[in-house]
Amino acid sequence: MNYEVYGSGQDVLLLHGWSQDLNSLKGIGDLLSSKYKVWLLDLPGFGESKINYPYDLDDYVLELRHFINTNKIENPILIGHSHGARIVIKYSAIYEVEKIVLIDAAGIVRRGPIYYYKVYSYKLLRTLLNLLGQKKMIEKLRKKRSSSDYNNASVMLREVLKRVYIDIRGYLKLIKAETLIIWGESDTITPIKDAKIMNKFIEHSGLVIIPNAGHFSFLDSPVMFMKILESYLL
Repeated sequence: MNYEVYGSGQDVLLLHGWSQDLNSLKGIGDLLSSKYKVWLLDLPGFGESKINYPYDLDDYVLELRHFINTNKIENPILIGHSHGARIVIKYSAIYEVEKIVLIDAAGIVRRGPIYYYKVYSYKLLRTLLNLLGQKKMIEKLRKKRSSSDYNNASVMLREVLKRVYIDIRGYLKLIKAETLIIWGESDTITPIKDAKIMNKFIEHSGLVIIPNAGHFSFLDSPVMFMKILESYLL
């Protein structure tokens, strides 16, 4: 896996969401690098980390395990956003970690993967464009949403989505690590009821809801998000 590492101290690994890369969590990494050794990862299939077959969730977990072992990392803190958090959940249900942070986590399944992909892709791009103030691009995106060429991901990644799109509720009770769950109150991609399910079944967990924030709570409300994270880790 492609990665960046900086800082010193206990190891913290940051796993980004679907269609993102390590740069999406760099602001969090910069904050934590004053106390921790920060590892920003490009998950396989994204950024500079290539794949030659469609991964499933087990493949991502094993890839993460291999990375941790290869770099002689022990009892890390894992931070995951969305798809990255889904990987963190399954990994932490199997292997020992110090703490975990789940940010607007994916993994509670109610609809099929194709529906999820179309809705997620549209809302994801709309959110990012809103943050950049690109109103004209948002309108073009809205018009394109139902067209056959809307899904701009590779065939490989569409197959990956089908394979990772599994319900992770069965793993929640297996997590023994202290867990912080951070969620945007207005998240429509992974709704707040998903956060409450995770908080209910992860034994040592706490839930913090950020008002007026969506699926990218760390971008929608960065000051509040960083204060929450600082109080937990710094």
